[in-house]
Amino acid sequence: LWVCGSGPNLIDSTDQGKTWRVVSFDEDAQFTALTFTSDTHGIAFGEFGMLAFTNDGGQTWQRGEPIAGDFYTYDTLFTDANTGYATGLAGQVLSTIDGGTSWVRMDNTTEAPLYRLFMHAGAPHGVGANGTLARLEGDQWVRVAYDRPVLSFLGAAVSGSQSIVVGGPGGLLRTVQSSNLSQADPS
Repeated sequence: LWVCGSGPNLIDSTDQGKTWRVVSFDEDAQFTALTFTSDTHGIAFGEFGMLAFTNDGGQTWQRGEPIAGDFYTYDTLFTDANTGYATGLAGQVLSTIDGGTSWVRMDNTTEAPLYRLFMHAGAPHGVGANGTLARLEGDQWVRVAYDRPVLSFLGAAVSGSQSIVVGGPGGLLRTVQSSNLSQADPS
């Protein structure tokens, strides 16, 4: 179990939260996202493009070259050990094909910040500001239309193989059926 988001610290527990180990980096920055692409390989993302890597399941961490442009990561999604996506401020989306060592900017036609990324129906999706539901098509992120848009989506989960459940301010939940992504059903 790993946790980030408290300054430059990565925190883990191997006993279901009974005890915790803190790995601290001497930085004036906060880690904002953490992902493992295997049992041993993990990447921590922080403010100002900060990156840290582990290849031993988190026993040790090494600083990586920062992502250019002081990138502030909201969320990440890896579809395999090498291919991944990171979202950030102002609708920025980056991709990697080398396990996170280097990153390139992608076209986000929604122009909305995507706060959460997830896999659905075999494709990367994201939810975010202005009620945006986006899907990766080719090399760009595109808006998925649905009825009665909302102000913002803050999180998402896949419910079965056909539905996406998203949440927003005030506990708002919506379900979007993948068989008809133009329809939304408030629940």
